[in-house]
Amino acid sequence: MSGDNGPSRRVDSQTARATRQPGSGTGRRAYLATVAGVAGLAGCVGGLGGSDDTDAGRASETTQATTSSETTQATAETGQTTTADATQTPADRGIVLPTVEAPGSPAGTVGLSPPGRAVLVDFFATWCAPCKPEMANLGVVRDRFADSELAVVSVTQETDESAIRGFWERHDGAWPVARDPDLAATRAYDVTGVPTIVVQSASGETTLRHTGLAGEDRLVEAARAAVKADGGA
Repeated sequence: MSGDNGPSRRVDSQTARATRQPGSGTGRRAYLATVAGVAGLAGCVGGLGGSDDTDAGRASETTQATTSSETTQATAETGQTTTADATQTPADRGIVLPTVEAPGSPAGTVGLSPPGRAVLVDFFATWCAPCKPEMANLGVVRDRFADSELAVVSVTQETDESAIRGFWERHDGAWPVARDPDLAATRAYDVTGVPTIVVQSASGETTLRHTGLAGEDRLVEAARAAVKADGGA
């Protein structure tokens, strides 16, 4: 009997390590509920630099996890993730998500492709360690550009609005934060780990797709490129 169960147990163990589940509580339960819908979700990834189209070769000592659309190299120790396609455009740019009422985030809905504006979409989780310092970097980007030039939207798969609101208040969120209950945005943007940030021009040109802690300079540069792509300052 042990021979029959052995391979299954090994596969389960490998999958658990690749997904990097959060420790416990509401965030963990919400995470487990969504993992079934997004195969190979890498979980919270960290490490300054992460990966994008300019530094995809930085990840080392990786463990590989195959998803339905790409092969993700997840580094268990450093949390860096390399994606095969760093410049893809979401298949559906008309996604609209429900928002959480919080500072800078009125109750209602928000679109991820606001007409005539560049957009920075930040996929995060309240239990994600590198997502916390990234909030300050996102705040700098938001303050650097006029609302008419750039929209900033954060998206989480979590369903506990109280936890999301508390995270927003603690980390000085001041822009719309949305829930992705049906994983429409997660799938469209092919997100396999958090934090993942995608910056696009109003016409859909991707200037940055980055998984991991991006940092202020990288975000500002990508936002500026997205704004300029459509004739902005």
